[in-house]
Parts: sequence; structure tokens; C-alpha cells
Amino acid sequence: MGPTARRVLFYIGAWTLVGLLFGSQAVLYSLYTGAPRVVLPLASALADWYMWALLTPAILALGRRYPLVRAGWWWRSLPALFVASLVFTAIKIALRAGLGQLVPGLPTMPLRVVVLAQFHIQVATFWVILGIGAAFEYYAKFRERELRASQLESRLAQAQLDVLRMQLQPHFLFNTLHTISAFMQEGEIEAADRMISRLSDLLRLALESAGAQEVPLRQEMDFLARYVEIQQIRFQDQLRVALDVPDELLDAYVPSLILQPLVENAIKHGVTRRAEGGEVTLTVARENGALRVTVRDDGPGLPSTGLSPHSGSGVGLSNTHARLEQLYGDRHRFSVGNHPDGGVLVELSIPLRAASQG
Repeated sequence: MGPTARRVLFYIGAWTLVGLLFGSQAVLYSLYTGAPRVVLPLASALADWYMWALLTPAILALGRRYPLVRAGWWWRSLPALFVASLVFTAIKIALRAGLGQLVPGLPTMPLRVVVLAQFHIQVATFWVILGIGAAFEYYAKFRERELRASQLESRLAQAQLDVLRMQLQPHFLFNTLHTISAFMQEGEIEAADRMISRLSDLLRLALESAGAQEVPLRQEMDFLARYVEIQQIRFQDQLRVALDVPDELLDAYVPSLILQPLVENAIKHGVTRRAEGGEVTLTVARENGALRVTVRDDGPGLPSTGLSPHSGSGVGLSNTHARLEQLYGDRHRFSVGNHPDGGVLVELSIPLRAASQG
């Protein structure tokens, strides 16, 4: 059964229910008076309301043509709708009277009695139908505006994520180009050539994930490996990177370009602040249905004023926090602080969702 057929059946069923509801009053009254009748009162009530059912589409169309609540329209709509209520009531009474002549045995009051006793009730019924139709129409418009606002909000959030994501690429790109330039000036041609090669791989991977806010951890680790190679060429033996990433978590989704700024921050504020260099440790683990990522360095740690993930360190931590807020809301955790054994520890936790789950 198609949607149109379902709507027609619902429409007929609704009017039948209204007719039975009003007809039941006559049935109960007949039982009270001691002259029980069931079929004829119900048939008469159904005939009355089916007439209104036939007229309702035209009434609703008229209501859309002459809305009462639109600014500046009530003074034009009200007279037109008042005249329409009289016309539609007269049509309904005429149709009902004609139906009584066509169907033998269908109870029908004399036309004069209907006009004198029920005309005002029929006019009120016209306005009730008009009001209910307007309520449904404005509810539909409200839902449409609500859906449109939700879609606009989603698009805005996506645009904000794109901006935050794209800010990271030139961030490490400029640093790398600066290092290549320094190698060239110092005559380190081989090191510069290796960095250019790794940078090429890095940009290729970045372009492959362009437009994707989340990627499998495997892809993110591949990107991070290229970045670490570039930094190890730059710092040589001063930089040590330890990775603890279980194979079974490599299919988990993570925000693209989420690990590189964390490692870069650890290198910048940990390794480079020690003459002998240092080590950066990246650990990924499953924790209570979430994916937990920690990045730790063994540098001097944060100053006494601390470091907020909101302010961050340059673009890295602040963008990471903003992207996590946009992607996961209150379903994520992100913290930056000193490790008890020294250095800075950055922790984040996001919902665990594998690539195979879609």
C-alpha cells in the first residue's frame, strides 16, 4: 500500500471516528428514553460528517489562500472567510438533504428545521475545521523550519570543522619547509632531499583524507609515521618516539590529523627544551567502550600556571580541543597536565567505533 492510499484511509477513518462519536450520543439518548435505536442514528451522523469530509479539502485550500495569522492579512481574510463559512454551510446542508432523498430510510430532518436549528452549529463546524487545518499546517511548517535549522547548524559545524582541520596542514607544512631551507643553507643536501621526499608522502596522505573528518586509526598512524620521520631527520638522535598501538584498534575511527599536532606539541614543549633531547610516547588503548589516546613527553613539564586545552599551545592543542567538541560534544574527554614522573601528559578519550561498523 502506497503512502497516498494510507493517507486516504487515515482521512476516511478519522471522519468515521468523528461520525461514530457524535452518533453515539443519539444512540445513548435513545436508550435513555426507552426507544433504543442504533443503526439509524449512527448512519445519520456518519452521513453528516462525510459531507464535511467532502468539503474539507476545499475549506483547507481556502484557509491557505486567506490566512488569518499572516501579518497584514486578517482584515482581508476575515470577511472572505466569513462569507465562505455561510456558503460552505449552505452547500453542506443542501448535500445532506440531497443524500437523504437518494438513500431510502436515511434519517433526514426537514430543510427548514435544519436551517433554523442547526445553521449556526454548522457555521461553527466550518471554523473548527479551518482552525484544525491551520494548526496542522503551522505545525508542519514549524517542523520544516526546525529541520532546516538543524541542517544549517550541521552544515555550520561541518564548516567549522573544515576550518579547524585545514589550519593544521599549513602549520606543520611551514615548519617543515623552514627546516628544509635551513638544511639547504647549511649544505645538508642529503637531509634536505630526504625531508622533501617525506614531505611529499605526507602531503599525498593529507590529500587522500581531504574532506574526511574521521579516518581509521591505521591511516592516521601512517600519516603520523611520515611526520615523525621528518622530525627525526631534523633532530636526529635527540628525538625518540615510542608507539604502543594494538593491532586490534587500528580499524577504530579517529579524527583525521588528530595525532600529529599532539606529537608536535610534545616535541616542541618537551624534546626541544632539553639539550640532550627526549622521548615522546604515544599509547592507544580501549577503555570502557571508548578509545583512549595518551601522548607523553619527558621534558621539563608545564609551568606553574599550567596549560589549558582551551588555550593550547599555538594551533595544535586549541584546535584539537575545538574539533573534539564539534565532533563528539560531551562524549569526549581531553586533558593536559604534568605527569607524576615528569613531562607533560595529554589524554583524550572518544567513543570507540570501528571502521567495519560504518
